[in-house]
Amino acid sequence: QMAGLQGNHFALTEAWKVYAQFFWRDLFPELPEDRVSDLLERAVQGRVDTVRELYPPLNSRAYRRLGPYSGLTGLGPHCGIYPGEKSNNLTSTLSHLELDQASFITGIEQFIGCPWQNFLNRMLRAEKTENAEMILPRVQANVLGNVVHNILEGIVKEQDPNPHIDTLKEKLEYDAFSLSWPQESHLYALFNQEAQKQLQMDKQIWATKSDVIIDIVLPYLQVERELEFSSPKKCLGAELEGCFFVHANAEGGRPVDSGSDRLNIWSSSQEHIRIRGLFKADRVDRSGDVLQMLDYKTGSVLSTKKKEADRAKEFRSSITKGQKLQPLAYAASLPYYQSLYPEIQAAQGILVFISPKQDYPQRIFSIDSNDEEELSLLARAVWTSGVAKIIGVHLPRLVRTKSKRDRLGPDHFQGNRWCTNCDYQSACRIGDTAFRRRLITVCEESNQEEVAEALPGNVSERLQEWTSFLIGKVWRIGRGS
Repeated sequence: QMAGLQGNHFALTEAWKVYAQFFWRDLFPELPEDRVSDLLERAVQGRVDTVRELYPPLNSRAYRRLGPYSGLTGLGPHCGIYPGEKSNNLTSTLSHLELDQASFITGIEQFIGCPWQNFLNRMLRAEKTENAEMILPRVQANVLGNVVHNILEGIVKEQDPNPHIDTLKEKLEYDAFSLSWPQESHLYALFNQEAQKQLQMDKQIWATKSDVIIDIVLPYLQVERELEFSSPKKCLGAELEGCFFVHANAEGGRPVDSGSDRLNIWSSSQEHIRIRGLFKADRVDRSGDVLQMLDYKTGSVLSTKKKEADRAKEFRSSITKGQKLQPLAYAASLPYYQSLYPEIQAAQGILVFISPKQDYPQRIFSIDSNDEEELSLLARAVWTSGVAKIIGVHLPRLVRTKSKRDRLGPDHFQGNRWCTNCDYQSACRIGDTAFRRRLITVCEESNQEEVAEALPGNVSERLQEWTSFLIGKVWRIGRGS
């Protein structure tokens, strides 16, 4: 139960130990059994100790004002430091920190949106509290989206001569195949299969027949057919995993073809480091020497403005806030794949909005590999997410804007979109008005412009300097500045 994060830590530790024995043992296939058990126990204890914040910057002004469970986790097991290896000399020897070189772009978006949710979800891998409403007779938004995505994936897989290959790097060794819209009978068979699978997976036991939601799902598929399938496509595959690299600092950067660096805590926040990111594209097409990577969206369209220039401005605004980064990650992959396959000359990331709820003025938004300003914003988000996670800045983003309603108290709280239907509210101080006000004050007062280069010295003080800088940096990006 998520409530255990702020309650019985012994019970939570024991529950995680049982979970680890079933699901984490395969992480160490080369180690003997006794060594695996020892590692699992240390990892579990480390996760709990991270929650208990054994490694926060206790002397920092921000921590003194916000207190425990504020998201200031500091250095801990999530960056490779386990309780069993803790020593009094830790802060006198530390100089370089390993960055996560395997973050998916969706996780980077989630971090910028709400670092605390990302910490609980992707770093602690905490299990959410089951919601009794899951069994009520209604189609949840995530169920609908998953069914639509799975059907569109199935359309591609059925026509793919190599459906077992799931990486873009391997797929590029083969020619693109012709992809067309399936016959109605095949579409319905695919629908029944995927709908039943998803409904059962999400415990929607009321839907004994998949035709309960067929009238809801089919309009989405019809929109996609009209948008993209007036003629056959040259396709490489569906749900393909890929990667990109950026050479970035706190202000931005550019895509590069390879590399991964550590963070030198004595360097400046202006010093560029190489960071790798991952993505999984819903579909990848190839048009001559251009890669086109698509992501389907079943929610509301990005912008409904009447003028194209206004819609482009709204798209850019989302990117500035660290959101809608998937097409940028796709475009940023060009240097890497071009280094492997020189015939590839360009890459395009595309968002396709297929909601049938109304006739939107624009459903397709794209980024090209030559859009330097937007790709620099991607690099900034990747750098900020990677460095903030390793330093231990996981503040909850509880407030979208200041307003009169917000000052009325927790019952009138206006959160951002990450708070809506969040699975981790029982482990969040979302209803704590006093904490929320302190959080806003701390974040908005953290206006440090950069971390300057320094000679090696007091590590604890240096980490506090990085923490203060990153609190403001993460907060401002999420606010669009």
